[in-house]
Amino acid sequence: MTRYNCPGTGCPWTNKVDAEKHMGEVAEELAVIDADIVNLAEVQDCSTLVLLNSILNQKGMNYLPYLLSGTDTATGQNVALLTRVDPVENLQRTSARVAYPVAGSTCDTDLTGTQGVSKMYFTTFNVEGLPNPLSLFGLHFLAFPDREDRCVQREAQATVISNLVANALANGSSVIVLGDLNDFDPSVQDAAGSVAISKTLQILRDPIASRAGDELTNAAGYVSSASNRYTCWWDKDSNCNSAGDELTMIDHVLISNGASPFFLKQNKQQYQLINLKIIQ
Repeated sequence: MTRYNCPGTGCPWTNKVDAEKHMGEVAEELAVIDADIVNLAEVQDCSTLVLLNSILNQKGMNYLPYLLSGTDTATGQNVALLTRVDPVENLQRTSARVAYPVAGSTCDTDLTGTQGVSKMYFTTFNVEGLPNPLSLFGLHFLAFPDREDRCVQREAQATVISNLVANALANGSSVIVLGDLNDFDPSVQDAAGSVAISKTLQILRDPIASRAGDELTNAAGYVSSASNRYTCWWDKDSNCNSAGDELTMIDHVLISNGASPFFLKQNKQQYQLINLKIIQ
């Protein structure tokens, strides 16, 4: 990926007018959704987030912006938070790294090394009606779900987060893990019928391996039809028509099982997070 200096050379928005138009379009979409908590991937910096927030607050959205700068020097991207529900803890990061391949890796490569999560945050909320604290993890993992080198690295990233989630669950917190995970979940088929080559999502759904079954549920499972399960459109043939194999699901919302009934309800072919609405 390319690190954009926007607006400027190599940026999709080549001048200030185009950049401000793009920001306005993002704000319009967020205003329609009207979520209480918004997780944003691929945010350039705090000034960009503050600009977006100012546009939203002019529309009466009443958000507060949070961004804890990451360590991704290749893209310069960060994961940010807009929220009407103030967290009870400062945003945190971890510098932990895990050796790969992890135990039980499904990746077909001899590569070895260590990997951390350069784009992420986690924090805690007290949510009315939820009897225990909510630990929220906003993530952006390495791209390319079909590359074996990224396969082992993403499994290591998932293990870093899984260790944190296990601690949160052990301390009695409910958990939501969400973001651009850049991988497929074998437990929930997407519109394209994508097949995961890594166990990234399995690691995240089952952070306490000694327990039977998964501790987290993928909210996409509440979408009854696989044809409606997609978060990403890659226009492979550049014809602006979305074919079935172009609609994949690489962004996910995972919720601890005890909190799933509180946040999720089935509604025709869609799911919605209730009481505390969260989007990516």
